[in-house]
Amino acid sequence: MQILFQFDVRTIALFIAMTFFVQATAIGAQAFLIRELKQYRGVRAALLANLCAATALMLRLFANRLSENPTFILSNAMLLLAPGLFYIALGQFTGFHYSKTYVIGVIAAVTAFLVYFTYWNDDMAMRIIILSLGSIVLVFLMIHLLWQTQRTALRLSASLMLLAFICY
Repeated sequence: MQILFQFDVRTIALFIAMTFFVQATAIGAQAFLIRELKQYRGVRAALLANLCAATALMLRLFANRLSENPTFILSNAMLLLAPGLFYIALGQFTGFHYSKTYVIGVIAAVTAFLVYFTYWNDDMAMRIIILSLGSIVLVFLMIHLLWQTQRTALRLSASLMLLAFICY
């Protein structure tokens, strides 16, 4: 007996978006409960990162019901903002040096290229390449920060996150 699996990308994206919303809710509850403890920095950035990722996925799911090109650009900019905010959250939490300027620069450059390759020179392949390169840069920033964290008490958590982002 042969079992056939059929994956619906929209359903998978919906479940991933819901997961990000649940994570944002959990982080928001934690932020509310520990708001007096100043040593837990980065919670707000992690909350915003989860909300950005979830909102970006939801925008992509409903792009056919919205104006497609602006929705495409906004959702992809938010998909880039999510790892950028995770990088900032990780830097704030660990206390290691991080650069908001890099994050802003990557997102601004990629968004400018997305606008160009959407409105002036409609080229889907270039949009995918540019978005992928921007994601790679932000993930490498996070990997670099996680690599530095290997020498701290957060070694186990950092190693698990490092493995996940290397696979990503």
